[in-house]
Amino acid sequence: GLFKVTRLLTSSASTARLTSAPKWDCLKLSGQKGVVHVDYDVTPNRDYINGVVGLTDSSISPSKYSDFPMSIRMYTNSMFEARYRSIYTTNHKACPYEAGKTYTIKVNADLKRRRYNVTVSRDTGTRLI
Repeated sequence: GLFKVTRLLTSSASTARLTSAPKWDCLKLSGQKGVVHVDYDVTPNRDYINGVVGLTDSSISPSKYSDFPMSIRMYTNSMFEARYRSIYTTNHKACPYEAGKTYTIKVNADLKRRRYNVTVSRDTGTRLI
């Protein structure tokens, strides 16, 4: 695989489950409303990948990238990016990744307003994307 997701925590862990699809991993947030917090660790297995972790509620069975209202990717430019509407971007400083290193991703999502903030951290510090 392109990457490995570990240490998955949500604001209501009993209703979250990580499922794998042929092209992506998806965390379905069952029955959660309002503001949700999701933390997970991700380790890219190699550099220059196109790996996406998407977050959805349980009513969505994704079949394409645009099905994810929230998604974070490790892209071929070796940067973490978050999806904003139909594009992936970093709104702040560049946030690079390296193969074999583990990063903690924290997502604070307002499901009702369909907005979210993402932080990526490693022992070298935290960056907001």
